[in-house]
Amino acid sequence: MYDSGKVWERIVVKPTYRVLGEDPIPYFESKHYPYTKLTCFDSKPTPLKYKEVVIENEYLQLTFRPELGARLFSLFDKISNSHVFNYIDTIRPTLIAIRGAWIAVGIEFNLCQFPSHTVDNFSPVDYTVRRNEDGSVSVLLGNINLTNNVRYLVTLTLKPGISRIETEIRTFNTDLVPQRYYFWSNAAIPASEGLRIFYPGYYTNYGSFPVNERGVDLSWYKNYIGSAELFILDSEEDFFAVYNYDNGRGVVHVADHNIIPGKKLFTWGTSKSGLFWKNLLSDRGIPYVEMQSGRFLTQGIVEFINPLTFETWTEYWYPVRDLGGITYANENASLYVEKIDGRRFKVAVCPAIVCENAKLEIREGREIVYEESIELSPSILIVKEVKLPRREPLLRITDSKGNEIISWNFRKYRTKHPEVPSWRGEEENWGWGDTAEELWLKGMDAAKKGPLLIAKRFFERSLEKDKNFSKSLTSLGLIFYLSGLYGKAEEVLRRALKRDPYSEEARYYLSLTLLALEDYEDAERNLWKLYTVAKMKTLAFFLLGIMNARLNQYVNAEEMFRRSIEENSHNLRAITMLSATLRRQGKRKEAIEIIKEAYDLMPLDYMVLAEKHFLSSDDEFDRIVFADYQKVLEVSKDYIFAGFYSDAVEILREALNRGIKNPMIFYYIGYALKKMGKTKEAIKCYKDAAKERTDYVFPHRLLEIDILEDAAKTIPDSPTPHYLLGNLLYYRNRHEEGLREWEKASELGMKDAILYRNLGAAYNALTNEVEKAIEAYKKAISLSPQNYVLYMELDDVYLRMGLLKERLNLLESAPKATRRDRLIARLSSAYIDVWKPDKALDMLLNTFFEPMEAYYGFWEIYVDALMAKGLRLMKENKIKEALECFLNATKYPENLGVGAPHPKYRKDVMQLYYAGLAYEKLGNKASAGKVWNDALQRTPGLRSEHSVFKALILKKLGREAEARTLIEKIIDKARSEIERMLERVGDEKGIISRLFSSAGASSVPGYRSYLNTFAYLHYIIGIANIVKGKEKEGVRELDKSLELTKAVRHARWAKEGILFF
Repeated sequence: MYDSGKVWERIVVKPTYRVLGEDPIPYFESKHYPYTKLTCFDSKPTPLKYKEVVIENEYLQLTFRPELGARLFSLFDKISNSHVFNYIDTIRPTLIAIRGAWIAVGIEFNLCQFPSHTVDNFSPVDYTVRRNEDGSVSVLLGNINLTNNVRYLVTLTLKPGISRIETEIRTFNTDLVPQRYYFWSNAAIPASEGLRIFYPGYYTNYGSFPVNERGVDLSWYKNYIGSAELFILDSEEDFFAVYNYDNGRGVVHVADHNIIPGKKLFTWGTSKSGLFWKNLLSDRGIPYVEMQSGRFLTQGIVEFINPLTFETWTEYWYPVRDLGGITYANENASLYVEKIDGRRFKVAVCPAIVCENAKLEIREGREIVYEESIELSPSILIVKEVKLPRREPLLRITDSKGNEIISWNFRKYRTKHPEVPSWRGEEENWGWGDTAEELWLKGMDAAKKGPLLIAKRFFERSLEKDKNFSKSLTSLGLIFYLSGLYGKAEEVLRRALKRDPYSEEARYYLSLTLLALEDYEDAERNLWKLYTVAKMKTLAFFLLGIMNARLNQYVNAEEMFRRSIEENSHNLRAITMLSATLRRQGKRKEAIEIIKEAYDLMPLDYMVLAEKHFLSSDDEFDRIVFADYQKVLEVSKDYIFAGFYSDAVEILREALNRGIKNPMIFYYIGYALKKMGKTKEAIKCYKDAAKERTDYVFPHRLLEIDILEDAAKTIPDSPTPHYLLGNLLYYRNRHEEGLREWEKASELGMKDAILYRNLGAAYNALTNEVEKAIEAYKKAISLSPQNYVLYMELDDVYLRMGLLKERLNLLESAPKATRRDRLIARLSSAYIDVWKPDKALDMLLNTFFEPMEAYYGFWEIYVDALMAKGLRLMKENKIKEALECFLNATKYPENLGVGAPHPKYRKDVMQLYYAGLAYEKLGNKASAGKVWNDALQRTPGLRSEHSVFKALILKKLGREAEARTLIEKIIDKARSEIERMLERVGDEKGIISRLFSSAGASSVPGYRSYLNTFAYLHYIIGIANIVKGKEKEGVRELDKSLELTKAVRHARWAKEGILFF
């Protein structure tokens, strides 16, 4: 047995499909700004070096590659001589994560502001290793998510003599306002037909478990014919597991269900569309499933984490071998209980720990009816045949001191249904109406799950019901604060307090706003009014400390920071600011002691490392913080916020000395120097900033509004601060102001492709000035002709306006180097629009298209090419050739980034309808009937055009009543969806609809815009009405579709009579 775990680092060389540069375009409406997209990969692998961290004991070996994100890369089980989780030797990213690149390996840890894989899942994260006093070893992984300012730390510990990973997760909201918060751990596990899911519950988002209402046993992987995300909704147990009967191996997860209620299984499914991914995500061609644990019940749930709030919990993962299944588990062992007959049972025990003198007891109530000594070891499977007593049976295993290791009383699992009226997919459905309060609740829900502009609309609608409804005023005030509109924030927050002077949130946000306005006297007055509110005291004292620090009143600041820590000992920002305040008073020993506490709490936090650096010249700060300019700005931001300008300047200048040159570094230095009264030096820094390139510089912090506004005012003839300020204001939902700043940068002579692209996107989405948008995009392309995204975004503008020839000319003129798969797909689509389907098909079938999760867009272009050709051939009475086109349009060529779904889920009813018509014209009614009956086995959603064609088939088969019923359902569903969307965005052509349908947004793979969705729904209603016999009403709906956008090709075809019914 190992006396202690081992830990070491090494360099490994692995074949890698490299990311071919980061996308330089800022996607303001995306869920990942200020991060770049990673969407272009090498077509062949190249050997690359990676730093690998290894820890091991006698049972397990864990490896980590911090350059590839916050994940356990591999877990090797020495007992079974196999990898526990999905393992890959070749690094091949695919387009699955929010930024693009993603790999299926080990366990990934996802802290996000929206349901997704985290922004850093394929980017370097911070790490350190630790040898612990008990002989265990730990690897610590961490980062701050810049989209929500929440920091995470994942500590994976391996103890000697234990076959189990102990995973401690810590999160801290570094921000002074609530932030969207979502955390899931995702383990990839190899799968085969023998894989079974052991969930301790009976109710899922798919119905009952294990056997659902349709008689499908959801516990078996082999029964998933399509992709699925299965959540247990009622479990109140602490474990769940998977076990593969084909190799006798399984994985168990254990965590407190009160804190970690989320238990999920994801599978791509066993049809071709699912197995298609096995060769992309595994270099061994093995399918896998994802076993996921979550901070919330499902991934449709996002919550707020309060300002300066710290959370921590522990999860355990361990392998089991030859157990036969899992009935119950805790962190020490897993049990499988199988009935033999009567009261005789077989009990198998797979321990994760060692215990030499353990006891196995069978009890009847409190009385021991059977007892024997056993040896527990991860390498020994214990199998016993036991006879249970007639009442209150209990199997219990204890150590030599009588401490319980595991027990099981042969009961049903503890369950409780969620306390909500119903579930809609993965989300709670609360059934809210239209009162002021319910509209506020809808706004809060929208604020958790989507753009703040939609939440803002709900709050404003709530105020239409009650103009002084305090909760809506408070939420609106916070939105104004987050936009940097402090004057507006103050006005509505004071209104909120006038209605409800006891609203602690309104008073706190007002205090924050007053602090931003540097109205310290009124801010202090309001903060002291929060003294009696327990949950606000740590925040109030922290801000009082900040005010005193800004005024150089360090003794008072120290007192306030100490009182903040008394209220919340995990307030990391108060602890680091206390250290800085003590250091400024010359109390270095006290500061060192304080920062030791902070380091134990969050050892990878940049402010903690900065304070250690100032106090002891700690080299960990250099290794971690000087690795990236955003880390430098994070530290500097906090020092500037507290008025510790010289500390910020020292760090920023050291960054410059280390070659981290970036305009924002200079702007931060200049701003801090100006606050110190060093105006001449500040002006020089502002001028130096303008000399730096702005590539990949995406400002996003509130403080940066002040910095860039000051730079623009100080150096009025410099375009750079206006350009960067435009980026920031546009991101912060101050779109008109952002556009004006970009226009100012252009007027001042800035010639930059991204500037012109931003102008083009704004003219297209914000002001609907199409000619100006086109002109701006053309300028962008002239400056960066190799950037294929610019062509795609201009193509969106042309397509929306129906400028089909201009579209084709643009895409044909794109240089060969830009002809990536997505641009080839667009060019193919353009050829279809000018009735050159053969040219489109030639390109489509001779190009490899990078697959994207749940994306069938390339295949849909292929279908349209064949449909265009077939429909024209039908009109030319070339029926056999048309039939061949329609039948080919039901196929799924894998080079298009897809595999064929199970027949039930295929999107080919339209193709089969026309194939049936062709068979009819050829006199082959039997074949027509066959393809139509096959089509009726499909299950398209009611919002799909395929349901309309399903109704047409029912009519052809003489099932008129069913057809009429289906058509009415289709129309009702489309109209209700339009109403649901209108409630969120207000107007089909309005600002919200346009902004989230902009060229910049729609170039995100798989993105479905509001504008296009409205247009598609009107198209569905239109053709449904035509089928119903109400042609005029149908044409009106088609016109509505085409007024919104010409991008819905089938709406154009229906209006032109190319689609016939």
